[in-house]
Amino acid sequence: KTYYKGEKFEVMKKSFSETMKADSSQAKKNYLFVGENIYLDSAGRADMLKFVAGGNDVFIASKYIPNELMYDLYDYRCGSYWQGYDYYEDSVAEMNIYHPQLKQKKEYTYIYRNKDKNYRYYWTTVNSDVFCDTVSRFIPLAYLNTDDGINKVTFFKINYGKGHFYLHTVPLAFTNYFLLDDNKLEYAEKVFSHLGRGTIYWDEYSRIPHYDHKKNDPWNYDKTKQADSPLQYVLNNDGLKWGWYIMLSMVL
Repeated sequence: KTYYKGEKFEVMKKSFSETMKADSSQAKKNYLFVGENIYLDSAGRADMLKFVAGGNDVFIASKYIPNELMYDLYDYRCGSYWQGYDYYEDSVAEMNIYHPQLKQKKEYTYIYRNKDKNYRYYWTTVNSDVFCDTVSRFIPLAYLNTDDGINKVTFFKINYGKGHFYLHTVPLAFTNYFLLDDNKLEYAEKVFSHLGRGTIYWDEYSRIPHYDHKKNDPWNYDKTKQADSPLQYVLNNDGLKWGWYIMLSMVL
């Protein structure tokens, strides 16, 4: 809330589309989401693309990113298709920032622990094929250093229209457990410093609360738990939504 003094800070309690339609100002805006997975329906994705193209910034820190959104952002001149995020398995992640003025001599070390014991964890990263020489819209900003000395991107920027998407693959880096450490807080501050001055919208609404481990499918979430009402669930499902509209038209 104190990142930009005098700027508006709002915690979102409604969907991206509803929130942005309620703000008609032309001032610069920043949208931020931190969570394991983000829910965006087709209208939300379209509105988010329009929002960024108009000169605003979107920051999403999540282990998963909607493939449908990336299909619109990905540049296929790199010679392959968007295949989602990659993973690096270890109990320790050493991360740093590429920019020479922000880079720390010693990496920021994150350890996945439960009580007093370290556990192996799947740290999410980005496939290096995304950053090919023929495409300048995808810009790596931070990385995770692996045991074999290969840097795997964990934070990158996508230029889109007049604005930018900032995608971070390790939301754990922004949780209270790590931010209590001054060293980790410094990393978070450097990451957020990429955002420009403007209104900040912090999204508490779009987190996906349910993961179906039985089917081992990160996209198989329970959308009904995302809805505040049965009608909202209907309107978030394209097939049900048009069925509802047809039924209303017949009644009228």
